[in-house]
Amino acid sequence: MSNYSYSRLSTYNQCPRKHSYMYEEKIYTDGNEYLILGDLFHQCIDRACKGEDLTPVFNDYEAKVMVGQLSTESGLLEEVFKEYLAYYDMSSEEVIESEKRIEEEWEDGDIFSGVVDRLINKDGLIILRDTKTTLKPLKYTPNQVKYNAQLLTYCDMVQTNLHIKVDAYEIDEVRLAKLQPVPLNQNGKPSADKNKLGLVRYEDYYNKLAEMGLDTAPEYQAVLDYLEKRGHPLFKRTQCQLLDSNMLDSNFKDLYDSYKGCKTGNKQRVRGPLCDYCPYTELCNLDFYNPTEEDREIIINKIKKSS
Repeated sequence: MSNYSYSRLSTYNQCPRKHSYMYEEKIYTDGNEYLILGDLFHQCIDRACKGEDLTPVFNDYEAKVMVGQLSTESGLLEEVFKEYLAYYDMSSEEVIESEKRIEEEWEDGDIFSGVVDRLINKDGLIILRDTKTTLKPLKYTPNQVKYNAQLLTYCDMVQTNLHIKVDAYEIDEVRLAKLQPVPLNQNGKPSADKNKLGLVRYEDYYNKLAEMGLDTAPEYQAVLDYLEKRGHPLFKRTQCQLLDSNMLDSNFKDLYDSYKGCKTGNKQRVRGPLCDYCPYTELCNLDFYNPTEEDREIIINKIKKSS
């Protein structure tokens, strides 16, 4: 019996050898900053949904910053989450499930499981919401959400296992960064360079212009239009309605095919440009030359220490 997840099968599709190192040999690259930050933010949302105290999560974040496990700024998690609560009205939503683990039994007692971040009822619409955190600019497009295999998988699991019809699904993007004040040029006027406004809110920019009597100045109208259309620099929700059940069936078939391939134990790979960025590259290259156990152990320890 083995446990499978969307992440595991996605890793197998990316590279069978990487899958083997991670899930069979269990050579984990623990301590990944992105995963830690994402988990902490998810804990914040879950506690807020349940009306629980957020202090333990904020303290955990600060402790990780202090020991160097996280390279982000002190106070960042609390500042971003408070801005998140101010931007989104959580009281207008009924939370049906939060951080809900769903499991299905597949072949030979194998278990496929996933965690649904949020299942909510908003204005009579049942929405499956998946929160993604990043340290970089927000990126998801409507098509990237519409055909997101993980979201479609979880929609299918909710409908099959919880017997709740999902009307729509969305990615809730959160950029973990501190908002910045309006940058000023040497002449004391607000910068109109869009590259310098990545962490500036529309409201702050407009208010600064109004303060200087520049809110109707022609040279700033294009910038105001851009910022208004872009939306909040830290938060973005992209939603798609679930209209075609055939998409769920096709997605599940692809996922099950990956599972069957994974069970065969096939470790064949085709080298590609992303191999150079894989944490297992050195070990993978070594394995093609029948290394001794001592050789492998040296590389494995190196991988674990560099994670």
